[in-house]
Amino acid sequence: MVYKVVYIAAVVLPRILLPLGGIGAGVYIFVRQPWLGTLWGCLAGIGILLFGVSRIMDLDELQGLPGAGRALTFGIVSVLLGAGVTVAAILMTAL
Repeated sequence: MVYKVVYIAAVVLPRILLPLGGIGAGVYIFVRQPWLGTLWGCLAGIGILLFGVSRIMDLDELQGLPGAGRALTFGIVSVLLGAGVTVAAILMTAL
């Protein structure tokens, strides 16, 4: 049951977080508040990370199909990129 809840959250949340991160980035252009820069960076990073998690979790259904390796690779790259964006957003505010 927990697996299904995590999968649903990993599929649904990026569709919410990525547009919110884009809106935050647009507002940040005009407002230039440090906390807003951290917020939109973290929202975008977490959205990308969750998108990667959903692709990795799709591997169970794609096992043995031609696109399984590509889905796993795309998921791992997205997780690493999302974690990097989130950490970079936090570090940029701290420094």
